[in-house]
Amino acid sequence: MPRFCAEILATGSQCTQFARKGQIWCRAHADPHLRERNDETRQFIAWVGVQDVSGVAGALGKIACELRLKLITPLHAEAVLDAIEARLDQITGKFAPEISDNQTRSNSQKSNGLQAAAME
Repeated sequence: MPRFCAEILATGSQCTQFARKGQIWCRAHADPHLRERNDETRQFIAWVGVQDVSGVAGALGKIACELRLKLITPLHAEAVLDAIEARLDQITGKFAPEISDNQTRSNSQKSNGLQAAAME
């Protein structure tokens, strides 16, 4: 019976290719360097999930640099960018009530014609 590749991709899903005969990986993942890169990307995605805004900004800069220098594949970059987007959604979700309150206050000031002026 054919077996599937044992590699877990950077996205977290399992590779759907058939394993080579007598091995646990498919032809694409038989190279240990590629498996190591997948592992590094999975670890980086996990790291992004616990960062604050400055950590996420640093991660975004790192991925942009690696893409520009072609050190990371577009699929790995996409997986990391998805994790960054999810983390930013979590972070901004914490501040959403404060943001909406501030917008409501500024909208009410505009509607009643009042403007803030500097005190002398």
